[in-house]
Amino acid sequence: MRTHGTRGSVPLAIGLLALAHVAGCGPGAGAEVSGTVTFQGTPIRAGKVTFYHPDRPGRNVIADIRPDGTYRVYACPSGEVKVTVQPLPPAAKSTSRGQPYTGAKKAAPVPPVNAKYGDPATTDLVCRVTGAAQTFDIDLGP
Repeated sequence: MRTHGTRGSVPLAIGLLALAHVAGCGPGAGAEVSGTVTFQGTPIRAGKVTFYHPDRPGRNVIADIRPDGTYRVYACPSGEVKVTVQPLPPAAKSTSRGQPYTGAKKAAPVPPVNAKYGDPATTDLVCRVTGAAQTFDIDLGP
């Protein structure tokens, strides 16, 4: 008599659930939004850009700001979303032994950006995500 075990069923079910979760959150599940973050025309060299969708609390989309001031997100839900920016000091260079690199210039300070841009309750940055790839440049001027 042949019996059917469940030993292989549980890992298969877990794998399928994980695949479904990844498929719903990866590229293609929302729009690609990219742009440049500047302060008075000068690129912000490090930090985070966060997109907050009002109908999806807790499902924020976050991008790192690259040294040239650019950022990119791949799965931003369509609709009107609030945007926050948290500038950070650029990473300091270090030697292979972890010691500070003495030949480097002093790290640039974080620009004095208005604190309202870092809080979803006070930011006035709003992006209308269309569902297609788009550019959303952010200037954190005075």
